[in-house]
Amino acid sequence: MRAFERSAMTEKCVKGYIVASIVEGVRSALDQGRIDSDCVDLVLGSHAALLEEKIEPFRWYPVELLEGLNQLLAKAQGGDQRTAMLELGAKQFDLLSAMGVHQQLSFSEGQVNQSSVREIASWGRLVSTMMRTVYNFSDASFDVDPEDPERCVLDWRGIGGLGDIVLESTLGFMMALARRSAGPNVRVTLERPAPGHARYVFERRR
Repeated sequence: MRAFERSAMTEKCVKGYIVASIVEGVRSALDQGRIDSDCVDLVLGSHAALLEEKIEPFRWYPVELLEGLNQLLAKAQGGDQRTAMLELGAKQFDLLSAMGVHQQLSFSEGQVNQSSVREIASWGRLVSTMMRTVYNFSDASFDVDPEDPERCVLDWRGIGGLGDIVLESTLGFMMALARRSAGPNVRVTLERPAPGHARYVFERRR
């Protein structure tokens, strides 16, 4: 059993299919000279060796690897890091839709209803379930606000120690979900009500 497989029993880990596309992006940035190997070694440390391996989609990988890869891609892209992470999250949504790992994500294409944020609800619940299987250390739930049917909230708990860079890329993922399932009239914002708790709020643009 490899070290990163053993670590899934006691450490925070993420499934390989979330990591795979980011690894490819870092490899491409290395080949193109947008980052160098010294930078990779500095950021990834002992995890840098995984860039030479095939990333297996259903194995567990340390969440520190995910954070480091995101950091490297943001550096390679240049400019504003937040913008880079939002774009990366959107690309991850498209990749998962295309991969068919969670087939329901692809069903939303072409089923856009721009009149109601509630169109997001079924997809949001799917994503909250997916997040509980992708990360081995957190819990997620998705609900329509009972006081405002045009407002949905995805609560992500148990994420203490998870860096801003992953939270922002997840926001990009949620923005892509909103565009796919309810059109451009829905905005998504990230709230942080407490340490270890992130909240993604879906609201109809007023």
